Amino acid sequence: MTRRTSSLLGPAVVILVAASSSALQQPVEPEPAQTEPTSQQEAPVAISISEIPRRAEESTVRLDEIERTVPADPGVEVIAAELPGWTRLLDEEQAEVERRDLSAMSLRDLNEAQNRWLSLSAQVDGWLGELEVRSTAMGSALEEIRGLEEVWSTTQQAATGDLPGPVRDTIANVLARADNVERAVLERLSVVLSIQSALGEHGVVVRAHLGRLDGALREARDSLLRADAEPLWSAGTIDDGRYDSSRALTGHFGGTWRSLRDYSRANTDRFAAHALTFLVLLWLFTALARRKEHWQQREELQSSSRALSHPFANALFLTLLLSRLFYPRAPLGLYELNRFLLLAPLLIILPRLVYSSMRGPLYGLAALYFGDLVVDLLPSEAFVTRLAQLTLSTIVLVALLRFSSTGRTAPGHPQGRWWRAAILAARAGTVILGVSIAANLLGRARLSSLLTEGALASAYTAVLLFAGYLVLQGLLTLLLETRALRSFESLRIKSDVIRGVATKLLRLVALGSWVWFTLMTFQLLSPFIDAAANVLGFTLSVGALEISLGDVVALLATIYLSIVVSRMARVILEEDVLPRFALPRGVPSTISKLARYTIVFIGLVVALVAAGIELNRLALLAGALGVGIGFGLQNIVNNFVSGIILLFERPIQSGDTIELDTVFGKVSRIGIRSSTVRTFEGAEVIVPNAHLIDGRLINWTYSDRLRRLEVRVGVAYGSRPQAVLDTLLQVAKKHDEILQEPVPYAIFDGFGESSLDFTLRAWTANFDDFLRIRSELAVGVHDALMRAGFEIPFPQRDLHVKSVPETVTSVMGLSSTDSANTANDNAESLQSGPEQAATIERRRSR
Repeated sequence: MTRRTSSLLGPAVVILVAASSSALQQPVEPEPAQTEPTSQQEAPVAISISEIPRRAEESTVRLDEIERTVPADPGVEVIAAELPGWTRLLDEEQAEVERRDLSAMSLRDLNEAQNRWLSLSAQVDGWLGELEVRSTAMGSALEEIRGLEEVWSTTQQAATGDLPGPVRDTIANVLARADNVERAVLERLSVVLSIQSALGEHGVVVRAHLGRLDGALREARDSLLRADAEPLWSAGTIDDGRYDSSRALTGHFGGTWRSLRDYSRANTDRFAAHALTFLVLLWLFTALARRKEHWQQREELQSSSRALSHPFANALFLTLLLSRLFYPRAPLGLYELNRFLLLAPLLIILPRLVYSSMRGPLYGLAALYFGDLVVDLLPSEAFVTRLAQLTLSTIVLVALLRFSSTGRTAPGHPQGRWWRAAILAARAGTVILGVSIAANLLGRARLSSLLTEGALASAYTAVLLFAGYLVLQGLLTLLLETRALRSFESLRIKSDVIRGVATKLLRLVALGSWVWFTLMTFQLLSPFIDAAANVLGFTLSVGALEISLGDVVALLATIYLSIVVSRMARVILEEDVLPRFALPRGVPSTISKLARYTIVFIGLVVALVAAGIELNRLALLAGALGVGIGFGLQNIVNNFVSGIILLFERPIQSGDTIELDTVFGKVSRIGIRSSTVRTFEGAEVIVPNAHLIDGRLINWTYSDRLRRLEVRVGVAYGSRPQAVLDTLLQVAKKHDEILQEPVPYAIFDGFGESSLDFTLRAWTANFDDFLRIRSELAVGVHDALMRAGFEIPFPQRDLHVKSVPETVTSVMGLSSTDSANTANDNAESLQSGPEQAATIERRRSR
């Protein structure tokens, strides 16, 4: 390395470290001490002569790559091009803030100024972050170049005098190339550092003015209950020349227009994305409206069809309603313009969806909110502004009183909880407007303006969110009925569940958005966030253990979300993804369960990290758990491991019919610890997984759902066996649910005590109904044998009575001859059929 290059590199590295010092302001945990020197700390080693050509080529290629990446940075060029215009904008905003009296500005003007300076702060922070990344990369490149120069310088110094000339030239060329690339990097780095230094100075100015505005806002909020103007009855006679109304109005419009102009120039991509969203929504609503007649034929879809009956208005309404997502730190004038534009589609959509008696209050609210927007355009210090504010507050108060008094008994309205909440909100609004009127009369102009604007904006926002909820609910309902989405099995089967969950989620989002906006309108959002942070930051210390409420909430929320995501993943895998692949039996269920357990496990780890629990501190818990497993948790761990074996080995699956000891039924669930078997009697038996692995298990449906049926029958002696076999086979072949492959067959079992015994065996694929099929087959066998003239005998026994004791005959009142006849009759009845027995009985009676 040459002396001149070294002299340039030193100051550049110093400037780089100084410019990156802002990144070192956050507390960083100390790195562990290094016991061995790194490669940068080791002395450079000379390259052997045999490796010089190869290493020279590698070094040259690397230097060329560094040189190509130095100027290839369009981000820095964009920053350099936009910096002069941004600087002029900063000077204008600074002059505007310094010109105005912050203590006399309204809360709206202070919020507007704060938004503009927050946008400036976000811009300068983004640029500084981008430049810091670039300067850090160039600093790393400089260190790499310096390392190459040290290695090749050491090689050049260590070379002997008899080194060939081409080799010496190669070393010199590499060093010269490194010197040229180093100078190019230093020049580019100096440009980046100069821009970074200028932005750093601007950042100091931005932070200083943001601090002034924050202080002015806090002072304005704290002084809301103090008088900031003359009482209204005397304000009209005061003209102390404090301001010029026309000049104030012109300045107000000029500031708003300047903010909108500058924001639109700096965020053209956001406006383009917003316009694209409108076009997509317009196409979607138009496509759904084409099937309007089809939707209206179904009663459950009529309300959704009415909500989407005006495609252009629906698309425009949703696009404007989502504006804050596209413009997070826009000027307040843009938000007010957006709410004004929302009036048109709102008045087209909502009257179709509410009761006719509610259309009047709806139009009245729109007119009042428009009047509030007009009042906002007036200078806050002018007497006419306070007078207009008083008039507007009085009209709103009268409207709320009328609504709260007659709304409860309005005909045709459902008296649900949302309607009662609206009545309660109206009564709260009357109190707020009463306080606003009193504050305006007594000279609390800021408080009066805040309360009136807050009440109207909160009511208008509630109506907007209600309309957005209806439109989104109708959109979701009709989308779930389209052919494209119903092609997904999971969406078709779970459409009712998805609709119910989405409806609840939309309600929650709408309610949360309304609460958030209401708090922001009444200047209560920052105190609310601070109070919530204090509550969530409450820490309970037990020895070395510290638990905060925020950590607990983060832990529970993360676990809940992981469970919800795991269930969604299971449904999608089981219904849509896995059935599309030809997988072996049981593999889809195994994949689904493993995916679910994996997601829950990852969620648990993330939850522990989110709760601030260091995983390395769980070693003690793991040790204690191991001791517990060794003593009291053996069965639980055994069942857990058995559950994992069931998942991978797959001896049983959900839906299989199994027989285990005295349990005979269908497997309804396979869990990680136990499985559930539903018996055919209706009982649900919880079987530990270890019993399914260790015990003798019979799975009737392991490889298929075929079931063999047997019908045993006996015919009287004297029947032809082959004719009986043919009759039995004909019965099996005629049954619709008997398979012809495997082929049904009948066998002659042998000679029984009272009959010739036969067995009919056949197969059915309807395992779940095999009892019914076997019963039908047995009835068919009986009827076929009866039609063929075969007799189905019953067991017979011959009884021979040799003598009867006289004591028995005397007790029965029979003579010896009668007793002998009776015995013979009994023997004859035992040998005969039912008809002969009846004849003998009649003979006895005679």
